[in-house]
Amino acid sequence: MRKQKPKTILCPLCKGDGLSKQAKKLTDDFNNFRRSSYTIVGGKKDGPYKWSDKITDAEVKALVKEGRLRQFTHESTNGHYNFKLGIFPKAEVVNEAQRCGETEDGINFFHDDINERILVKFRAKRYGIPYECRKCHGAGEVEKLTNESFTKLMMNVG
Repeated sequence: MRKQKPKTILCPLCKGDGLSKQAKKLTDDFNNFRRSSYTIVGGKKDGPYKWSDKITDAEVKALVKEGRLRQFTHESTNGHYNFKLGIFPKAEVVNEAQRCGETEDGINFFHDDINERILVKFRAKRYGIPYECRKCHGAGEVEKLTNESFTKLMMNVG
């Protein structure tokens, strides 16, 4: 007989994103999702908590270590990137490219979701705050308690 996978529901603590409350705030601030803090700057919405264009050299190093920022560390030849030996971008250069939308060489640039995840994880670790939700451990969902699973849970507790 095949064992059925338990039914799950969205985690009530993190609302399905799998992040701790503090990591969610870092994520929201990275993209400036705190809508109440928006001001219009240069035709774009901006706010005081935004940090996607204020990363540090240590955060740049974390991105490069994960194989990111190839626009800065590699040369493009016929659509293929070749590593530029000794090139390691400074945070100021990456931050300016994020603000402008392109590198000094005119290559389009913006932090995607992968960069954001790496940076939020790095900053959470540096600040000593949890990255994953403590209830679902990053899964975004929890087992829906049925009468049977509730009974099993209570039997194991007592």
